[in-house]
Amino acid sequence: MIRFKISSSQDTSTAYNVWGKLIGKDDSIWQCECKSWAYRRKCRHVDLAKRCLLDGVQRIEVIDD
Repeated sequence: MIRFKISSSQDTSTAYNVWGKLIGKDDSIWQCECKSWAYRRKCRHVDLAKRCLLDGVQRIEVIDD
């Protein structure tokens, strides 16, 4: 499982955790903690995380929880 922490474009003090898990060659499971995901199971944060994986991650930060 991989986790992304994606900052909001409107409010830089807000960030959302996005989790992704690859199941097989063409299958994956995604989840975000934003309100859009809770209501529609779709959000731009998940789309951004997927695009980062496809384009190549350019920066990785270690975040202690």
